Amino acid sequence: MKCPDCGFMYREPYRGCAASRCAACADRCIDRLSVPGFLEARLRVDGRRARRIKRLAGGNLSKLNVLELGAGLGCLASHLAPASGQYLGLESSPVFYGCLKANFRDLAGKVENALLPGPEHRGRFDLLVAVDVLQFAPKPLEFLREAALALAKDGRIYLEVPDESL
Repeated sequence: MKCPDCGFMYREPYRGCAASRCAACADRCIDRLSVPGFLEARLRVDGRRARRIKRLAGGNLSKLNVLELGAGLGCLASHLAPASGQYLGLESSPVFYGCLKANFRDLAGKVENALLPGPEHRGRFDLLVAVDVLQFAPKPLEFLREAALALAKDGRIYLEVPDESL
């Protein structure tokens, strides 16, 4: 699908993605959680990603309030949360959120089942992290603008978007 406002290409939410339970979805990584080594492989990949985020943020996350949109299965959150001054993850998919809570009990209270931060979080975060999230937003620019309201004055955004739909 294509955003009528900006032309950004995206997929229908959860079609073909890991949280999908539809018959059309051939790749459901939620179902692969029981495959030996799958979660460990995701943790390794997101460990490298967390190190890259830390490096780009100046080498030290411990003084930063970090907001992660689309916490997914919790693999990146499991690296970012202990390294951050304060961490809040948001995951809108009830399926992903349930998997995250089951697999990463130490993230309890640090991840919420929500799409965007509420008004109580405005101006609170130094770093917003969104990895593989925008391709699911019907209006990605509006989504990003709304999320950015949670950033402090000099806050930064770390954004990764897959090239799968371009």
